Amino acid sequence: MFGGRIFGYLATVFFVLCQGHAYAAESKLRSLYTTLQKCKSVERLQLPERTLGQAKGSGILRCRGINGYSIYVIDDDPRSWLVLERDNRLAPLDRQMVSDFKIGNFPNVAGSKNVEWRVDRHGKAVGLIVRVSYQRSDISANSPASQASALFAFDIRDFPPSLLGIAQNNAEARELLDKALR
Repeated sequence: MFGGRIFGYLATVFFVLCQGHAYAAESKLRSLYTTLQKCKSVERLQLPERTLGQAKGSGILRCRGINGYSIYVIDDDPRSWLVLERDNRLAPLDRQMVSDFKIGNFPNVAGSKNVEWRVDRHGKAVGLIVRVSYQRSDISANSPASQASALFAFDIRDFPPSLLGIAQNNAEARELLDKALR
C-alpha cells in the first residue's frame, strides 16, 4: 500500500512536470528579421490624422514586414520613426519613438538595418523590436561617446501596437516581450 502511494505520487509529479514542459514549449517565442534597408521610396503617406509627404531633408520608405505587415520609415531629419501597416490600417509610432522619447536627443531609426519580429509557435507576429539611435544629452554632441541606442519592444497583437518598454540589449528586449506575451 505504501509503495502504491509513492508510485501514484511519482506518477502525478511526472505528469505535472511533463505538462509544465509542454506548456513552456508552446508559449515560447522565436525571432524573425526583416530589413529596413533597400526599401521602396513613397511620395506620400496618408495617416489617420495627417498626410506626410517627401520634402527637403525628409523621406518615406516602405519596407516589407511579415504576416501582412509593412513598415514605413519616416525620416524627418534629424529624427526618424516608424509607421506600421496591417490590413490597410496605419499605426504611426511617432509618439512613442519621438514625442515621448526622454532618454536623449534626436531619436533615429533610419540607420537601423533590421527589425526583429517575435512570433508565436504558429508563426504569427506578436511582437516587434526596433533599435533607436540617439544623442545622449549629458555628453557633448562633438564626442563620439554621445552616440547611444536603445531597443523598443512593442506588443503588436492589438492594433495600434503598444510600447512595452525600452531595453539596452536584445536579451532584455526579448524578455520584455516574452513575459508580456505569455
